[in-house]
Amino acid sequence: MAQQIRYLKDFGRSGGGNDVHDYFGINCKFTDLQAVIGLTQMETISDRIITKKNLLLFYYNELKYVKQIKFIKINLEYTVPWFVEIFVEDRDKLAEYLLTKGIQTRKIYSPIYTQKCYQPNVEKHPVAEEYSRKGLWLPSSMNLEEHEIIYICQTIRKYYENQK
Repeated sequence: MAQQIRYLKDFGRSGGGNDVHDYFGINCKFTDLQAVIGLTQMETISDRIITKKNLLLFYYNELKYVKQIKFIKINLEYTVPWFVEIFVEDRDKLAEYLLTKGIQTRKIYSPIYTQKCYQPNVEKHPVAEEYSRKGLWLPSSMNLEEHEIIYICQTIRKYYENQK
């Protein structure tokens, strides 16, 4: 029972830091210290929102002419992007290349219905599967500096220039 409760409080994940959901779960790990930090962060929420939107716009402007890269159109009037995500045919190869250049990325989530906790599931959702297969989160920290984003974008452009 204790293990089931641990799964329940940690998104149903088999271990922290992974995105494999063996069981149904929710996030119930909020502490008093997190509440204090959260309240403090709320004082700067407007600046945080602007920073996240500008981060996406910076990446977009640097990469919009790379024909192999697709962005999902987002209305920034109503949405604050948490991650900067791109969609490419060769996601895994690009991620490996970026890692050799000191740039960590992350694959976007698999469709939720493919997780173990939702099995057996006979339905297929090919659009969700395609986006999952192609999606890559670029570094999206609010602490990224402009020169770091430029380096990331230059490295991505160089990767695709070398593919020609």
